[in-house]
Amino acid sequence: MKKILMPVDFSISLDIDFLKVFFSENVKFYFLHVNDLEMVDHDYVKESSENEFKKLIEPFSKLSIPYESEVIDRKESTVSKTILVKAKELGVDMVLINSHGHGVFYEAIVGSVTHDVLKESNIPVLIMPDTRK
Repeated sequence: MKKILMPVDFSISLDIDFLKVFFSENVKFYFLHVNDLEMVDHDYVKESSENEFKKLIEPFSKLSIPYESEVIDRKESTVSKTILVKAKELGVDMVLINSHGHGVFYEAIVGSVTHDVLKESNIPVLIMPDTRK
């Protein structure tokens, strides 16, 4: 069985049509949200993100494919490193991550979790485009 890690934030919805490409294969998805808890109200942020995460993966739970989901706190120096440590821990075959499509200027100033995962990963990474445009 192939294992795919899909880190998610709450800026997009899961594109079930895009993910159906993988359904014909023997695949298990691991959905992951990493809390970056350098925020004021740790408990509120954690509870809120767990609730949002449940809503985000709800449509996926109605399909008959295996998956696991988890919300974790950032443990490494960056969110991207936390994602990659989790990917290694799970022994995934691929990381499927979304792109917000901010553009080169934004990426140069702010950076991007997607960019950092792509740059630092030893595991194949597939970038899912933002289809809301």
